[in-house]
Amino acid sequence: MKITKMLLPISHRNRTKQVMRPKYITIHNTGNSSKGANALMHAKYIKNQQHRYVSWHYTIDDQYIIQHVPSNEVAWHAGDGAMGLGNISSIGIEMCQHDGVDFEQVIQNTIELVRLLMKQYDIPIHRVVPHSHWKQTSCPKFLLEYMSFDQFRAMIIEIQMNKPKYIKVTTQDLWVYDKPQWNARYKIVHKGEVFTIKNKLSVDGYTMYELKSGLFITGAKEYIELI
Repeated sequence: MKITKMLLPISHRNRTKQVMRPKYITIHNTGNSSKGANALMHAKYIKNQQHRYVSWHYTIDDQYIIQHVPSNEVAWHAGDGAMGLGNISSIGIEMCQHDGVDFEQVIQNTIELVRLLMKQYDIPIHRVVPHSHWKQTSCPKFLLEYMSFDQFRAMIIEIQMNKPKYIKVTTQDLWVYDKPQWNARYKIVHKGEVFTIKNKLSVDGYTMYELKSGLFITGAKEYIELI
């Protein structure tokens, strides 16, 4: 897992410079479904935000995990009110939801980061919480329309993955690839053939699966079935 550091300058108004010992991880959605509203765009947004106090630690899309604020520094993302101290006790993660994003990959990238942070700061799974834990909000609405937060937590600790293990070709003929590149055609496979999944990738914004054989295949549902 690669984390791209694009930290706000220490002098930036949205750097609190207040040391924090994280006790929670707070999950948000960006709330921005516009095309191109990816992690890089949000990194630029937070850097250029000079008119209000708002910050968070990480933004995640299907290609990048970008860090804006050190994980042990307070950021302004969850509020410190009657429902608890969301800002001064939690790491804030924003999950992108823009048009065209592979949201399943966003979920997987988020899970990887959450696991890393849980281990680093000894945070138990019940302290991985939605934004709505801290204030009356529907956030992370996009994630919660996709699955319940209990299901999300279960995926983090791998209690109930319900993860497909195989791909079955459903079209007559289909190219597989010897590299995770759409122009790296290797050979044609045929309808009914079944392959073991090793990993799920996002390539140029589209889903591709790495197979146990070392080859790669499209994840487009008009050509394959997950079983």
